[in-house]
Amino acid sequence: MKTVIFLLTLFLVSSPSLSAEVKPQVGQTLLDHRGGEWQGEYPGIGSDRWIRILRDLGSEWDSYVVELSNGRKIQVRRWLIEEQLNTGILTTYDPVRMRIATIKSKGWPEHIQEAVLQRKIILGMTKQQVELSWGKPERINRSVGTWGVNEQWVYEGQRYIYFQNGKLTSWQDSK
Repeated sequence: MKTVIFLLTLFLVSSPSLSAEVKPQVGQTLLDHRGGEWQGEYPGIGSDRWIRILRDLGSEWDSYVVELSNGRKIQVRRWLIEEQLNTGILTTYDPVRMRIATIKSKGWPEHIQEAVLQRKIILGMTKQQVELSWGKPERINRSVGTWGVNEQWVYEGQRYIYFQNGKLTSWQDSK
């Protein structure tokens, strides 16, 4: 409740006009690199939080309507969003850049990182590495026995990946 009151107070206060270099666009998703300081404890993308610009209320209101990563919608003063974009607190969401950063942050061997970045698979990969490389499978078939756990991941286009105890042991595709 304190956060909401603080937010409303903050957004209602008038501010000096800024000549912003970067202006957000309606429909654009922005990442908040402070860990969601303005919306409190809500889940986001990894350690980052995001907001989506839903509507520009025009010069009369001098505000945007934004959706927070938790689904809440609030009104935010235009100058605040523009200032945070220009100082790097908010950045535009670039899925390619985020994917590369995620893969590089894992500390995997270089040849595994390169394979995942190129969307290829290598024997011995973990399930997480394969998922970052090829994406989530359409279906997972699982067998459990005294030998351990075997999984068959089924992908579109008659592609199959086989894991034994969490490690990629083989794959099958049709050409």
